[in-house]
Amino acid sequence: MDTAARLRRLLYLVPAVLARQGVPVAELSKELDVDVTTLRDDIELLSQVGPPAGAPDEFLLLTIDDEDDCVYAELPQGLTRPLRLTAAEAFSLTLGLRALAGSGVRPYEDAVARLLAKIRAALGEASPELLALERESVVETEDHHKLSLLSDLHRAITARRSLVAKYHSASRGLTEQRHIDPYALLNHRGSWYLVGRCHRHNEPRLFKVERLSNVVLLSDLPTFTVPSDFDLEKFRRDQLFQPEMAHPHIELRFDKALAYEVRTRFDPARVQVGRDGSLQVTLENPLSDWLVSWILGFGAGVEVQEPSELRQKVAERAQAIAALHA
Repeated sequence: MDTAARLRRLLYLVPAVLARQGVPVAELSKELDVDVTTLRDDIELLSQVGPPAGAPDEFLLLTIDDEDDCVYAELPQGLTRPLRLTAAEAFSLTLGLRALAGSGVRPYEDAVARLLAKIRAALGEASPELLALERESVVETEDHHKLSLLSDLHRAITARRSLVAKYHSASRGLTEQRHIDPYALLNHRGSWYLVGRCHRHNEPRLFKVERLSNVVLLSDLPTFTVPSDFDLEKFRRDQLFQPEMAHPHIELRFDKALAYEVRTRFDPARVQVGRDGSLQVTLENPLSDWLVSWILGFGAGVEVQEPSELRQKVAERAQAIAALHA
């Protein structure tokens, strides 16, 4: 299943049906270029959208009328009335936005500034005392260096300037010097990635920004040109890591308590649910110290089933940790 393609269909369906209540199933099927069975599955999935343990009026209502074979939609009450923030909620939101401000990355920086201005205006009308408190509050960002680095990378992208930097490869456990032509910045699940041509491999690669250090813009070299066939959308996918055939086959068993995290982290095609509620996940990845640390991050909620080499490495690391705390 193409998860990205299905997500695009799901996002298209609701506004399309709301704009044309009673649109025929056959017409929607033709617009989306899918068969009727697939479309019905998408509509059934959307009908389950709502908050956990929500009341009936809190769920999206998307139905197919059996008499005319047409689709109708009705939004939950929470989406049909304007959102009203309390003064305390607006105050909390402004503090969070202030922590994001200062990256220097447009259009994100501009969007944050516009939203802050709107919320501050509403907050001032609702509670002048809270507005004054927000202005006097000191917000420490998680990582000032990362914000500064994002700004530098954005300037390099805009000016089409190559750069050199040290990059730590988590899968190989190595830190190496890289020469990069920076093409774009990409945010995936809260983490920033630089997309650019790696001179060593002579092709566009992904570089996680938090693993870049000692970044130097090469202002004395000619500017580079982004190839006309470069497509950033190829890098916007559910899973940024693309396994290779040579990577070992790995099988992990997750406890049912981690079901939500597993379902949001992995491709559904790689997840199987057991009778006891546990989840079996298959993937391909190089065996490395980083992988061992990542697995241990789930604590006792995960068991390595294959390969035996990885299982042994995790056991040895766990024993070493236990020995330190004996």
